[in-house]
Amino acid sequence: MIVFPMMLNAQYWEIGGYLGASNYNGEFSEKPIEINQTHIAYGGIVRANLSRHIAIRGSIIKGMISGTDQNAVKYYHRRWTRNLSFRNPIVDITIAPELNILGFRTNHYTYWQSPYIFAGVTVYKMNPQALYDDKWVNLQPLGTEGQFIKGYEDRRYNLTQFAIPFGFGWKFSIGSNINIGIEASARKTFTDYLDDCSASYVDLKGLYYRNGQIAVNLSNRTGEVNNERIDKVPDVDMRGSPESKDWYYFLGVTVSYSLLPRGCIGY
Repeated sequence: MIVFPMMLNAQYWEIGGYLGASNYNGEFSEKPIEINQTHIAYGGIVRANLSRHIAIRGSIIKGMISGTDQNAVKYYHRRWTRNLSFRNPIVDITIAPELNILGFRTNHYTYWQSPYIFAGVTVYKMNPQALYDDKWVNLQPLGTEGQFIKGYEDRRYNLTQFAIPFGFGWKFSIGSNINIGIEASARKTFTDYLDDCSASYVDLKGLYYRNGQIAVNLSNRTGEVNNERIDKVPDVDMRGSPESKDWYYFLGVTVSYSLLPRGCIGY
């Protein structure tokens, strides 16, 4: 919370918008980024400029991440028969100190451009979903990996979580108090369930008793691409890889307007 008193002492403020793309890395990724799973991201940004080199930024960005086993190439047979897929709308709220490496001032003839880096704290809201019978079904309440069965409580996850954001970019002052930035950023999360897929299969009878037939059908979807469902050994056969956590990313452009003190040109 120390950043809020600092923001009140800002030399000037910026307010603007964000437009770009979102993607993720997790159980459905064979590469760091699956290009065909890229989605539009948009939002707003505010900066409190404390000096030429230091600013505090706040942003809210809405994006989408997704993945599908139909992209499988390297592990084609195993993932194709697993036949899982998801989408996850994300609302990302971030606050972070920002370092202008060369120094930056709106409308300034010397400090009109600079590369920058930032890192801070993110709170995000998510909701993993799967397409089932032509409808998007919320996965977290279904407990597809046994989250609501005794003995699997450690697999439960919240839809609101924290992440560590960090990124870099380059900003330009183009005159008339207007600034443009191009930036890339990542979010290191503390969950392996952005895609609702992490650990082993569970006993389908117990899952049916606890959460019903839809939970069973979305836990093991092998029967949709085979003649019949492939039986999985509970706690042995894996749906995902719990060794690493999931990430999500943004790449985009910011356009902001500087609220300069009256009479200050090239502030």
